[in-house]
Amino acid sequence: MPNLLHLKLETGSIHLNGNQWKQILINYVPKIKTFRFLIKVLSLKYNNVEKHLEDFLSTFQTPFWIDDHQWFVRCDWPQHTNKVFVLYTLPYCFGNTYIIYQNRWSKTTYPNVRDCNHYDRVKDVFHKGRMNDLTLFPIYYPNIRCLTLKLPFDNNFWTIIPRIDQLISLEVIETRENNRSKSQLKDLLNRAPRLDYLSVDAISFLHLIHSNITHTSLRRLQLKSYHSRMNHYLNVTQYSLLTDSLLGRQCEVLLIHVENRTIILDLIHKMYNLRALNFACQDDNWTDNVSSHPNDELVEWLRNSLPETYSVSRHRSRLVRIWTNR
Repeated sequence: MPNLLHLKLETGSIHLNGNQWKQILINYVPKIKTFRFLIKVLSLKYNNVEKHLEDFLSTFQTPFWIDDHQWFVRCDWPQHTNKVFVLYTLPYCFGNTYIIYQNRWSKTTYPNVRDCNHYDRVKDVFHKGRMNDLTLFPIYYPNIRCLTLKLPFDNNFWTIIPRIDQLISLEVIETRENNRSKSQLKDLLNRAPRLDYLSVDAISFLHLIHSNITHTSLRRLQLKSYHSRMNHYLNVTQYSLLTDSLLGRQCEVLLIHVENRTIILDLIHKMYNLRALNFACQDDNWTDNVSSHPNDELVEWLRNSLPETYSVSRHRSRLVRIWTNR
């Protein structure tokens, strides 16, 4: 491909230093103008890892990279692993989920390390936890649309993610039940006027309802099961909080776990904007063993109880899906 001008590469299997890349590019794509990559290398087998990384990064600081092409890279050694380092060009230009993690070592060839504007294109972020190296390598993500995180988050969160006014999807994968988590979740929703999808455990969502929060754009809810030490299913009193709330009445797509099937009928009746419902039910006797349960009793019961225009099907082993057609 001698006439190739632009190359974008994402891989986890190529361990080449800057000098080796230089020779490949000169020999095979001599007209190259733009070279962007994201490489996750699984081969840290050195006693002095930091010295190895320093030497490795220096091969991307030659005139070929810095002067001739102005191609700059950043190298991260994440705190949570001893065997992986991540190398990528700046500005970051990949559309997949960007994982924010604490680094034990991180350096860049970019001349101004305090220039934070390399991550403007990042739209999907997974915030894994605390970040302590922001004074050395300040970064922020101002344009994210999808966010996955744990609650509560640390004090650096709003430095890394200064605004979420474009956010449309929020997934909370873990929540500690304390006042800080409740306050932060409410703050997230208040700062995200375009939020359409929220995935959170049911207890946290009920706390939101108790706080009388409103959110006009929120239409899709995934209310995950409780923590393992607690009941996994919403009872009548708890589900009533949902159906009687503004957030519940405006919901169009819902995933929920309930104690019994009669709750589902009442829920569909009261949540009049609901278009799609996925649910798990405690009194569901279905198993994956088709020979022992040739007929899906719960699905048949729902089909007999709902209008014929509704579509009812088994989505997964414990989930039933209903499409409403009012």
